[in-house]
Amino acid sequence: MPSQGVCMRLAKTLAVLFVASFATAAVVHAQTASGEVNGTVTDSSGGLVAGATVMLTNQATKIADRITTNSDGYFVFINIKPGRYVLGAEAKGFKTTQISPFDVGVNQTVTQAVRLEVGAITEHVVVNAAAVMLEGSTSDLGTVIEERAVNDLPLNGRNFTQLLTLTPGVTPVSTAQNKSIGCCEGNVGIPGSGFSDASFHGQENRSKLYFFDGIINTNIRGPTYIVIPNIDLVQEFKVVGHDAKAEYGGATGGVVDMVSRSGTNTFHGSVFEYVRNNAFDARNTFTDFNSLTKAPSIAAFRQNQFGAEGGGPILKNKTFVSGGYDGWRYSKPPQSLTYVPTAAELAGDFSLTLVSNPNLYNPYSTVGNNRSRFLCDAQGNPLPADPTTHVQPNLAGSVACNKIPNYTDGTGLINPATQSLLQKYSPVPNLTGVPGFDYQQNRAEKNNSNSFQVRVDHRFRDSDNVFFRYTEQRVASFTPIGDTGSTSGGSQGRNYGGAWVHTFKPNLILDVRAGYAGRPAVDASQQNQSSFG
Repeated sequence: MPSQGVCMRLAKTLAVLFVASFATAAVVHAQTASGEVNGTVTDSSGGLVAGATVMLTNQATKIADRITTNSDGYFVFINIKPGRYVLGAEAKGFKTTQISPFDVGVNQTVTQAVRLEVGAITEHVVVNAAAVMLEGSTSDLGTVIEERAVNDLPLNGRNFTQLLTLTPGVTPVSTAQNKSIGCCEGNVGIPGSGFSDASFHGQENRSKLYFFDGIINTNIRGPTYIVIPNIDLVQEFKVVGHDAKAEYGGATGGVVDMVSRSGTNTFHGSVFEYVRNNAFDARNTFTDFNSLTKAPSIAAFRQNQFGAEGGGPILKNKTFVSGGYDGWRYSKPPQSLTYVPTAAELAGDFSLTLVSNPNLYNPYSTVGNNRSRFLCDAQGNPLPADPTTHVQPNLAGSVACNKIPNYTDGTGLINPATQSLLQKYSPVPNLTGVPGFDYQQNRAEKNNSNSFQVRVDHRFRDSDNVFFRYTEQRVASFTPIGDTGSTSGGSQGRNYGGAWVHTFKPNLILDVRAGYAGRPAVDASQQNQSSFG
């Protein structure tokens, strides 16, 4: 029965692999946005206390988790939502001990040692939580940017990437294509705002990943992010670099793991408005003047960022909601300088054109290395060209000039269709006195954004917790071209998802997490338009 033996061995192999996968489940961490609290419980002599009840309470939601220490007095709380917590422990024959509030960060492991004193369990002892200078439970090379820094530090344009440089080893200087403090491709925020395309520990600026609540938030263009989180709805985030753990794979530089803010047991909310306006600005001597009259004139500039956020309980100690809106409106002329053809040049007369080499040559006259200038008669009129060879005859009294024959009888050298196109669509010069330029773009560039976010958390029981978050951002831009043309485009980014966490026992959990992140290419809906059609 050889075939039966082969089948038996195959079945045994599959069974071993199946069991091994479950055996390792407790030590393999997914890319989540949670933390961990562990420690030991001892008595006053340092002896380990087994069977002690340890309780971890979230100060915002008042939700408490309870576990029992093992035979070594060890306890561990895994998959802890970032926030502020109080740790308590009690055992028969000992006073109840409570550790003062401490913070648990995203992807952070906090170790607390609890020492019980002999006494009645009804007696309480409060111990101050000591600041941890070095994490002894993990080898992560990273920094948690806490809620206080996110909320209190001034950010130009409310862009969180400016906080990345608070992490040791992170620099905004480009390490790839140049040595400047560069920017990026794709949607980065309100024009002119602060954006840090950070490099992690000397790696390429593009070698980084963004996560939002454990869901990928990285745009393939850059990479930048798909949606810009409203910083009022960000709990905190952690910047991890040069880490060998599997959950931080995919980037040699670093990973930015952000956590959205959930609702609490109390209702709260806020509104904001940031305004920039030319009425508040001093005049720039070099750019703020009328291009024709030279009189002082400040270009209209309008920039508004506004929004609101709020949250609270749906069911006390059970269901919570938070959400908000964030938008901006931006309008400002670029005042960029360029050179556009004059009416005389469109008619073929370049005699007044100020360029470094004003000599124009007839391209049809080139033979080897020899070429001839355009020719005019004694009165300065361009000579007609031969309809076949397109070469002007060198008549007596003719002189070299910078005028192209503009005749419609076949002796001209200007394409009528091209000339008509330029005469219809080319901007009209509006600037004088600036060498090399005769046109300034004074029409406003516009950039508008609307984004919103909502998150719901629910606790079915001590062993089952779920959450869902939806974030969407819509950006529209308008760029003027000349006097009547324009380029407009827009993009819509979405990042949403949720998780169900089931706790089988203190060291074994099931974390089912799914999400979607997508933003069509920024230029996908771009359109070129003109009032002429």
